Amino acid sequence: MLVAVLLSVPSISAGDAGSTKPVEVEKSVERYKAQLEKSPNKAELWRKLGISYFQLERYDEALTALTKASTLDPNDATSVVYRGMIHEQKGQLDQAKNLYQSYIAFGKQDRLTQEVRYRLRWIEDNELQKVVDQAVRNEKNVKISEIPKNSVAIIRFNVDSLSPQLKPLGRGLAELVYTDLSHVPDLKLVERLELTRLQDELKLNQSEFSDKFYAPRIGKIVGAAKIITGQVTQVDGERVGIDCGIIDVGPGLAEYPGRQEGKLAEAFAMQKKLVMSIIQKLGYEITPAIKNRIAKSPTESFLALLAFSRGLDYADQGLYPLAEAEFKTALAEDPHFDLAKQQLDRYSGLSNYSGTMKPLSQITGLVTQESTTEDNKENNKGEIIQRLQDATRGATPAEDTPYTTPQASRGRVVVTGRTDR
Repeated sequence: MLVAVLLSVPSISAGDAGSTKPVEVEKSVERYKAQLEKSPNKAELWRKLGISYFQLERYDEALTALTKASTLDPNDATSVVYRGMIHEQKGQLDQAKNLYQSYIAFGKQDRLTQEVRYRLRWIEDNELQKVVDQAVRNEKNVKISEIPKNSVAIIRFNVDSLSPQLKPLGRGLAELVYTDLSHVPDLKLVERLELTRLQDELKLNQSEFSDKFYAPRIGKIVGAAKIITGQVTQVDGERVGIDCGIIDVGPGLAEYPGRQEGKLAEAFAMQKKLVMSIIQKLGYEITPAIKNRIAKSPTESFLALLAFSRGLDYADQGLYPLAEAEFKTALAEDPHFDLAKQQLDRYSGLSNYSGTMKPLSQITGLVTQESTTEDNKENNKGEIIQRLQDATRGATPAEDTPYTTPQASRGRVVVTGRTDR
């Protein structure tokens, strides 16, 4: 089985988090705590308190304060990023990734959103590489008999016989099979990116990687009892055949669900039939509801599928700008292609990603800029309200809005000028 290995994240000193001196930050903490006694439900104060604790490296207290800020104001993007950085600092990478992804969903500052995307990608890539490295080193200690019987790895299909423009289908069809099998409750699927990184680590070409002689070793390394792979062959200019094999990692024996053959436009129907055959061969029974979910095609456009497949290929190679362009092409062909939307969300905004991680202190600086902007907006709003109160003889605007309703009063109106009779 794979064993997760935490990243070693550079620590942040109080000096890195900002130029403010610790004594001044301590005073800020006391000031915010005093203000919170009077206004305990003000998210802005909890956020400022959390940031001050962060600068003092009091991460547990910072996390408590920032979580409170997020509870009071779910749209407080600044608190979300700081919480992510705290979890990253503590080595809790899953929590950090979830928070970074949450920020990307509603972050207000383009530059910070891009940096968070870069950081998220770096964490995922490096965490994955460490997991694969550890798994390869641990290969000799893995006992096949202890691998869960319901664990399955799906390897991209071999496409050596296809024309160059159709070769990405091997990656796309494997993705569709993975997505469909993920609906089977009793199956445990190995993450696809682990397999891609493992292939790179073992320096195997696609033919070797999907070969039944290599499959038992691959299954042993990633902790899969069975390997699902296959090949797509070109019968003629318009027809393709899809074969699939289910390889038992223990004895190395393979079972072969029925071959599917048809026109390129029928690729979706063939893939669905193949998945149902795989489920039957694996010995699982599924409910009608799950069967209907699997039977639903993510798209009816073959061109969208082909662009989607190219995007996955580029993403596997770390060519994120090209991947983003292909996922956009897939969505242009079919705007309702949800799988393409998911991949676009995952890989967009990485055009300048260099594969390196910036110090957290640099991210802190960008977050501080956003936080300051938010605070200035609050201060400006308060100043406007105060001026209006002065101009309206102390009348407080209703519902905290800088506008007041005109007051009607009785009086005498005198109109001068010429009138027509």
